[in-house]
Amino acid sequence: MHLNHIIIAGAQKSGTTTLYRWLAAHPQVGTAIREKSPGSGKELRYFCGPNWGLGFDWYASRFPEPELIGMDATPEYLCSLGAAPRIARVFPDAKLIVTLREPVQRAISQFHHYQQVMPLSNEWDWRCPGRSLTANVRAELNEPLRPWRGLLGRGLYSKQLTHLMEHVPPEQILVLVLEEWMLRPAETYAELLRFLELEPFTPAGFEVHHHRGSAETIADPKTVAAMKAYFLEPNQSLFSLLGRDIPTWTRA
Repeated sequence: MHLNHIIIAGAQKSGTTTLYRWLAAHPQVGTAIREKSPGSGKELRYFCGPNWGLGFDWYASRFPEPELIGMDATPEYLCSLGAAPRIARVFPDAKLIVTLREPVQRAISQFHHYQQVMPLSNEWDWRCPGRSLTANVRAELNEPLRPWRGLLGRGLYSKQLTHLMEHVPPEQILVLVLEEWMLRPAETYAELLRFLELEPFTPAGFEVHHHRGSAETIADPKTVAAMKAYFLEPNQSLFSLLGRDIPTWTRA
């Protein structure tokens, strides 16, 4: 494989697919092939799950054009305890992209997603599959899932980023905020190319992918208020880590 590597590490429901598609259009970037069908593969889930046991040869075989810089976009990497040390060991010079979203809206989007793919999502990280957002939030507040999983746990960004930075040098990590970069796609794309040290390139457009707007959630105001209260301190920790506030979140 190419010695350089691009990893979009998360967060889930924060625009990883859109960034992946934008970067996949660049002529220096290579995407992975699907294992059982033609086309590109976004989430290889190599560093965070059972695919790790398949070995590096399997991972490298997903990228059939070794002259291109490979890109793996797996949102599970950010919220995985094991992914960061594995990434650092296998690709010590990899560039990592992290995109974050206001955590209450991110949680609601996750809830939409899981509802839409039932019964497959019954085994995923929510406490009460098929029940309301309120029921799931209450259950998770009473009994949190394992670190950084669940509608609430995945929004604890400061802890996830701190863990990531313990293994990957901060200068190799670019942290973006969905609510900001969606307003300035061309400027964000140029920023990405500079960070990844890719040649200047202008894509055909900046399409948004995987926007899930078909399911309506009637969010109980008390539940939303409880979620906002839950994230108040973690968000402040994130702002301290980043060295800045995120105005679009504090106004929400």
